Amino acid sequence: MLSQKGHTCKRTQRLEKQIKELRANLSKLQELPKGSLKKKKEKDLLNRMYRVIQKGLSVATEEVRQRLVALSARLQQYEARH
Repeated sequence: MLSQKGHTCKRTQRLEKQIKELRANLSKLQELPKGSLKKKKEKDLLNRMYRVIQKGLSVATEEVRQRLVALSARLQQYEARH
């Protein structure tokens, strides 16, 4: 959403940043079973964030998808109001 000065508001920027990060993490989660994610740090980070080992990969992936859908809907609702 653009304001009068041509800048997006802080809320929109924050939501878009969160969506971008979730998309990146979802992509990384989908690459885990293929073995193309080589860095141990990234694997550990994903495990800490989404508890992949405890929940299972399919459950963690589905939760990230649902968060992504929820944030996208929230952004659309906000932009529709303004």
